[in-house]
Amino acid sequence: MKSLTPSDMKFEIKTRWLGPLQPAAPVTANASGGGREVLEFVFPGDPTPFTYDVIKQSADFLLARTKHRPKIGIICGSGLGGLAELLKDKDEFQYEEIPNFPVSTVQGHAGRMVIGLLADVPVVCMQGRFHAYEGYPLWKCAMPVRVMKLLGVKTLIVTNAAGGLNPDYKAGDIMVIRDHVNIQGMAGDSPLKGRNEER
Repeated sequence: MKSLTPSDMKFEIKTRWLGPLQPAAPVTANASGGGREVLEFVFPGDPTPFTYDVIKQSADFLLARTKHRPKIGIICGSGLGGLAELLKDKDEFQYEEIPNFPVSTVQGHAGRMVIGLLADVPVVCMQGRFHAYEGYPLWKCAMPVRVMKLLGVKTLIVTNAAGGLNPDYKAGDIMVIRDHVNIQGMAGDSPLKGRNEER
């Protein structure tokens, strides 16, 4: 059974505009923890083949291997991966170990999920995240956030390195994102693609 590669996905998205959609072969997701898994039949270019049950499988794997039930999720951006090293009584999981989880390909990203205590608060930290420029569709980039939700996370802190046009900003300043323009969404790509699951 053929697995989709980024070049396959680009081709399939292009074919969507060339003619009527035909059902695709079973789609396999590039995932870790036992290789590739057939997730469901989808149309080429259609939204997420990650279902609630597949995401729950990833969360259940982690919950079975840690006593912590994180309330805060932290996605460590560039240069902040060391924050996870401050966690006490921690459990570490390479992304490759977690069933169905994407694998980070960016140099310098540890590719690790760390669950432990930060100031006695149970947290989960991602050391390395996923990007569209790695060839991942946005729904797959957002998949770890869905896993965090099923771990019990109520508050998500996302960090990143950013540039600014305001001359009053200086390197090291903390900026809070109040709003953003999803330019990729204007072209039909969104991390919110997929079924709305009430569970």
